[in-house]
Amino acid sequence: MEWTKGDWENLHTTNNIIIGIEFAADKVKVLPEMQIPKEPKVGSLTTEKPVKKLIKYLLLAGVIVSGIWTVVIGVRIAADNKGDIITPIMEIFRKPVAVSIAQSSFAKIVDVKSYYLLAVRHDGQYELRTGGRATWRYNSPGKLVHGKFTRKMGALGSDGHLAIFPNYETGRKALEVLMFDKNISLNYKDKNILESMIHFAPKSDKYDPVKYAGKLAKAVNVPVTTLLSALTPKQREKFLYAIEKEEMYVVGKVMLFKDKEAFDKRRR
Repeated sequence: MEWTKGDWENLHTTNNIIIGIEFAADKVKVLPEMQIPKEPKVGSLTTEKPVKKLIKYLLLAGVIVSGIWTVVIGVRIAADNKGDIITPIMEIFRKPVAVSIAQSSFAKIVDVKSYYLLAVRHDGQYELRTGGRATWRYNSPGKLVHGKFTRKMGALGSDGHLAIFPNYETGRKALEVLMFDKNISLNYKDKNILESMIHFAPKSDKYDPVKYAGKLAKAVNVPVTTLLSALTPKQREKFLYAIEKEEMYVVGKVMLFKDKEAFDKRRR
């Protein structure tokens, strides 16, 4: 699937519209502060020169017009790229509604390539993720290899090698269980940091396990010979975050489509 410059412009359409409206609204709030004088009474010693008064009105008009024009530009970008120009405008005035994890979670993987992931969410929308890193696209901060364990932990599938989880929370929990649950066959919990990384980040996968272990140990301020089971709850959190950082959890671009028809229409 080829994505052109125009494909990404819609991602910024709502921002353009919001900026225009907020810009105009912000300037309108300043009206009372400008204290434009009323028409002075005849004989008053505080009469303002007509030219100065006219300049104030012209400046104010220019500010409002520039804000409106920014809105128009945003709408035109959406129209030119055949985007939905009604939805983003309505979203500005709609009260924010918290989207639950269950609604935004992946229900099914539709397509996955080395540079993008398309999935159906539980709320029925199609979510397209591009760019970033696989750890983010796959909701897998530990970049876990797919298999019996990841299926048990809720993975929906894989890209042929790495597991894809329905949401970040599920992927993070899988990593936590793998590292600290004694019932896991690999039993990382009873290994020290260096030993665990020799298995988790092996040289065969182009890792440097010694360097990897050193960074994790530094993150929790302990020697690499420290058993994972000896880490405190707070240290465990830091340990998991350090793994996420080493696996380069980098966020990319997200596009949402109300249904498959909308997605297919955008592709054409």
